[in-house]
Amino acid sequence: MAFRRNQPAPKDRSVFRKNIGRALLRREGDPYDAIWKIDFTTPASREKDGCRRDLEKEKQIECQVTRILRERFSFRWIELAGQERRMGRLGLEAKLIGTLARCGECCVSPNWLGRFSPKPKIVQSGLWLEQHLQAPELTENEMTEVEALLDGRHPEPPIF
Repeated sequence: MAFRRNQPAPKDRSVFRKNIGRALLRREGDPYDAIWKIDFTTPASREKDGCRRDLEKEKQIECQVTRILRERFSFRWIELAGQERRMGRLGLEAKLIGTLARCGECCVSPNWLGRFSPKPKIVQSGLWLEQHLQAPELTENEMTEVEALLDGRHPEPPIF
């Protein structure tokens, strides 16, 4: 965590990290959320609100977020050529989110940190994001392709 007042923190480059940090702060009843939610990626925002930052506190929160990500999350990735296949309203990312958001069998644990999020969409959806919650679900064929991609098989022709 080697950022300075004139630089954005890691949370400013990741909505995911920012949302986890906000839930941590809200769980503790910490008013620093008012500063944490500011995006310091632009020089204008750093000039305007940078004097309000407590860098040591931000570094502590960033370390907590990193610890949570390392201890409580696992990640998989899918190699998929072409940004249009990955991103956007009809890309794989959106459809995966839309599928999870509608999952009738999926539920959060009673201790899920996201319950403390100040963002109602996060609390209600059980997901750490707000975008693409209403995206279309994966079709059966698309789900088969995702499974094949996760297994390292590449079906032909690709659907996405």
